Amino acid sequence: MLKERREIVAHVQEHLHDSERAVEATLTAIGMLAAALPQARERAGISPVAGQAAFDSIAAALSGIVQVRAHMVAAHGHLEETRTAFRLPIVDTGAGYVKPARGERSGVVELVPDSVAA
Repeated sequence: MLKERREIVAHVQEHLHDSERAVEATLTAIGMLAAALPQARERAGISPVAGQAAFDSIAAALSGIVQVRAHMVAAHGHLEETRTAFRLPIVDTGAGYVKPARGERSGVVELVPDSVAA
């Protein structure tokens, strides 16, 4: 039974980490797009007035993905609470990041891959 529960937790944790990585990748991509547009506009010699609607849409998308990220962080915490409540085993699936202590999670925390932190 413990082996089966460990496999179940590992399966869920794998999908959680995949989802978190996808959100981070999307956040990075939209941020890079937001940074590239004003540079491209300036290089092309186009007025700052042109394309404002696109800038507004990209800013909204960036804000939205930041909210998605916050929800994923909250979901991660809720799943940890559920794991604890049901006394499910701790499974390290190798997300590659140092997890902050419980008291540090509400503030700004820089995540550093294990390989860099060592």
